Amino acid sequence: MTEDSLKELVNQVFLLIDVNQNGVLEEDEVRNFFKQMIAKHQPGRAFSEALFKVNWYRMDKNSDDKVTMEELWQFMKDKAQHQGTI
Repeated sequence: MTEDSLKELVNQVFLLIDVNQNGVLEEDEVRNFFKQMIAKHQPGRAFSEALFKVNWYRMDKNSDDKVTMEELWQFMKDKAQHQGTI
């Protein structure tokens, strides 16, 4: 995957998660998205609030209880680079 294709995917996911369309992701929006994705793609796996919180704090770089597009992009880019997928 190229960095550009990952950025486009992150943009699309951001818009999908931002249910109230206020331009930032709130904790409940992200939590609900993760729960839905786990239920759909890994039905035998339980949602972990502890794991969610760890990732939430990694996404929310400035600790303002909101995740901007730039914060989500940086989080996903860092994960992809760590995993060697970009």
